[in-house]
Amino acid sequence: MEAEEHTIGYQAKPDRMGWFDDECHKALQEKNAAYKKWIDRPTTTKRMEYERLRKIAHKICNNRKRHMWIII
Repeated sequence: MEAEEHTIGYQAKPDRMGWFDDECHKALQEKNAAYKKWIDRPTTTKRMEYERLRKIAHKICNNRKRHMWIII
């Protein structure tokens, strides 16, 4: 192991969760709250609101992931 580090050098692994920021966290909290409301009392309106927030959270998080991998 020491010979490898001496020859190649040590390279730290990139932070895999570096993309997860406050905006992703907030979007997921809103989505989860809407899901709990929908499950507690299922109505079409609550389901539509949950699905809308799910799409938003998915877009935000995927954009953050994509942007992170472009930078690295």
